[in-house]
Amino acid sequence: MTVAGARVESLGEAASARFRRAHVGLVFQFFNLLDDLTVLDNVLLPARLAGTLGRAAGEHATRLVDTLGITRHANAYPGRLSGGERQRVAVARAA
Repeated sequence: MTVAGARVESLGEAASARFRRAHVGLVFQFFNLLDDLTVLDNVLLPARLAGTLGRAAGEHATRLVDTLGITRHANAYPGRLSGGERQRVAVARAA
């Protein structure tokens, strides 16, 4: 099977992980946010894991937070958010 130009059934474990990180976003039912990171840092995490650093990652995360209407919570921790706000953070992180 070919997905996004890659033959996914033939990918090894490391290549599969790289493919998922680059092409697949997951939103978990229970959010799986990191409680000791702010909203913005939770959204930045996938970019940092992918090796994207600096201004580009920060601007992208800020746009996602703004698009999902959670800008006022950018420096808040997940424990201070409602369930809907946490879900929007999870969606931003998956994008």
